Amino acid sequence: MLTSTPRSFFHNEELDISTAEPRLQQSVEQVFVDAFAQSQTMSFKDWQQRSWWRHRLFGSLVRFIQWQL
Repeated sequence: MLTSTPRSFFHNEELDISTAEPRLQQSVEQVFVDAFAQSQTMSFKDWQQRSWWRHRLFGSLVRFIQWQL
């Protein structure tokens, strides 16, 4: 039996792909590799001092509309 919670519908974002197509597998993997290559390590102190406009306000806006994305 499968059960769901509100968190599974509104907060957990997962991607499940089952394919035998190697090019599709490579394309999906490349999306993650590229994203990780652009990421950077941030301490908790850095996170607390992030730009109010760029990250906090914009992040709130994204969270507000993410269900439409």
